[in-house]
Amino acid sequence: MPRKKPTATQIYKQCLTIAKRIAKERDGYTCQRCGKAKSEGFKIDASHVIPNTPKDRALAVEPENIKALCAGCHKFFWHLSPVESGLWFVEKFPKRWERIKKLRESQPKKKGIEFWKAKKKELIELKESEGKKP
Repeated sequence: MPRKKPTATQIYKQCLTIAKRIAKERDGYTCQRCGKAKSEGFKIDASHVIPNTPKDRALAVEPENIKALCAGCHKFFWHLSPVESGLWFVEKFPKRWERIKKLRESQPKKKGIEFWKAKKKELIELKESEGKKP
């Protein structure tokens, strides 16, 4: 029986997994708010700056839009205090916030399987290039 071709949704989910890994590696598996680290035994989540919604699906797989937070900061700060946490992010990462806003404005309206295939390839290349940096 031949294997089924992956769907756009399946490729999107693969992109999301890769993007989250890239973001957590970029942040050293360390909470960007309190400094707790995976190496110290803390669970580190990949948290979206702009939420993962159908409108912003392409932005959801951009590593720039993902930050590492410990489980406590993710749940009890980021999700329970959205205004305060948003202001914190903009203050701590002003240049990154500007890049995220530009990415949001430029994301395509239609995101079919070809878009997701190209995005997956781009993320894999990014991950590989990040791994080669000293």
